[in-house]
Amino acid sequence: MTDNYVVESRTTDQCVADYPEDTWDFYGYCRDTEPDHPWCADPCCNPHLQETQCCAPRAVDVTLFRPIFDQNTFVTKCIVSDITSRGSVDGNNSVASGVTPAVKISEKLAAPDECLAATAKVTEKVTSIQTDMNCCLKGTVGEFSWNENKFSSNQPCTKDADCYSGTCIVTSSDSKPTADTNCWVAGTHKYTCSVASTANVGESMAKCLVEKLGARGDFEKEMAALKTVLGGSTTATNAQLGQGIIDGAAYQTCNGDDGWRFDPTNHCQEFSRTTMECSVNCEGNEECKTMCLGAQRCATYPPTYLPTHLHIDPPSYLPTYIGATGSPGTSTIPLASGDPPRPPRASPARARNSAPRRPTGAPSRT
Repeated sequence: MTDNYVVESRTTDQCVADYPEDTWDFYGYCRDTEPDHPWCADPCCNPHLQETQCCAPRAVDVTLFRPIFDQNTFVTKCIVSDITSRGSVDGNNSVASGVTPAVKISEKLAAPDECLAATAKVTEKVTSIQTDMNCCLKGTVGEFSWNENKFSSNQPCTKDADCYSGTCIVTSSDSKPTADTNCWVAGTHKYTCSVASTANVGESMAKCLVEKLGARGDFEKEMAALKTVLGGSTTATNAQLGQGIIDGAAYQTCNGDDGWRFDPTNHCQEFSRTTMECSVNCEGNEECKTMCLGAQRCATYPPTYLPTHLHIDPPSYLPTYIGATGSPGTSTIPLASGDPPRPPRASPARARNSAPRRPTGAPSRT
């Protein structure tokens, strides 16, 4: 490549003037020595001027590096390199075979705007995927309402087929959610979709995402990549893609008075005040789940294992309990009810008149 520079006009709000040489106090220099210096007179460069002037985008002439491919120099250097390293020219690989790829590389170096435009396109598509995923979460998992004390979908509907969850909650009066035109097409719907059940929440989200990205057009490569990464192949079904979304955006935990002792994400389940060191009781989801559900203690509320505590970030944090497995003495938390998880409560009579029963196998207190 031969060095080459060209002058082109660019619209920018950046400083393009050279900083004054041998100057460390720009304030004194611009005020007393050279107030007309291009850097001093430009509010996009001089921060002191920015107190009273705006740096508005303007057209400026800038010098850009645009190297030129020199084929003769390229061929000569290739031959010299072969002779220096091997003692002769490599007969199996002709110098001419390297010219075409070298020309293509030089074209990219000489026109970086094309690469920058492609990079901007990637950013735009990633933003679109995040936007659609957020809409699908609101429609299938829902958003928590403190007024209603439950998770509710924001997808409007008239019939079950309108809902990605598969269920439209039909009421006696107009009950459609507040219109979210960024997510759903405005229509004549009167009702609101139910949140998805634990069994099909992943598939519901995947179906929503696939349809929304498909409607945007020109997302075939991105969809193939998503299916490959999350579903295992380009032909992954919505169920497989949905399971990949759940696996990638969920973690398992143990809920209870001392659930932190069996939380697989907690690396300090026990702390010794003697040695001032941490230790763990279990590792991995399966081992911690077994120990969580098998724990014996004198407690009013038994432990509950929450295998899919879903959160998505970006663009928002949703402390959404997708579901829970039950066991003797534990509660099951269905997603479809919309209720947030809470421990079972003792009856008023028992709460007033008797102490909690000692669980089987628990040590007695004296």
